[in-house]
Amino acid sequence: MKEDDYPEELRHIYDPPPVLYWQGSRLPGEGLKIALVGTRKATPYGLRVALQLACELAEAGVGVVSGLARGIDSAAHRGALKAGGLTWAVLGCGVDVVYPPENRQLYQEIKEKGAVISEFPPGTPPHPGHFPARNRIISGLCQGVVVVEAPSRSGALITADMALEQNRDVFAVPGPITSRASRGCLELIQQGAKMVTCTGDILSEYGFVIPDRSPSGGETRPPLLPGEEAVWPFLGDVPVHLDFLLSRTGMSPGDLGRLLVQMELRGLVKRLPGGFYQRV
Repeated sequence: MKEDDYPEELRHIYDPPPVLYWQGSRLPGEGLKIALVGTRKATPYGLRVALQLACELAEAGVGVVSGLARGIDSAAHRGALKAGGLTWAVLGCGVDVVYPPENRQLYQEIKEKGAVISEFPPGTPPHPGHFPARNRIISGLCQGVVVVEAPSRSGALITADMALEQNRDVFAVPGPITSRASRGCLELIQQGAKMVTCTGDILSEYGFVIPDRSPSGGETRPPLLPGEEAVWPFLGDVPVHLDFLLSRTGMSPGDLGRLLVQMELRGLVKRLPGGFYQRV
């Protein structure tokens, strides 16, 4: 990488990589970039949320950065590509090494819409010690890091720690309290990370004007029965957990459960595995 191409954000972090290698069509430049990271052993919920968040961020013109790993990283890249947006993958191996090997097609698509980047020379194989080091580049390239799904001991939490050290914003997606895959995210929220329940929770931090989803703002709200209007504002395209609805509405589990069944029968909401709900 030429000196003039070196990403400006990385010049100002502690321990910037002295050399970067890349392959692709476009390096990270000016503009908002957000990292989406998480566990390799993602649940269907985590994969769905990562894909949707990345897609909606890309539609808003935000660049998506991740690490090309299995699970959340791959879903994040695919979401950005689905929207025709820009995405960059930071590797823990040489830029000419595809890891994991099943991501070869995704690797090629990322190079067409962005780039693969590494501080390791071409030909360097993946090694466990490389990945914590590459995480500082993922966070350093971005203004914010979103942890979508992560257990208590996860490389994604290392990325979040590095983001804090680099004065980046840290976001976390809540998950069920019974899910091991979400424990790290819940811990981050307890520690002060901003909770993400929709893409607007991220974009609003950077001055984006979020479209008004009220009836006067253009959304056609279906006729709601008594009680349903208290639940409807907290439901959206991104699935939310029953515990989140309980905390926001203040309803008893019995009352909320009856309302959600009623709304499901009326075709307003869809119940997903694990106690999650979203608008139809």
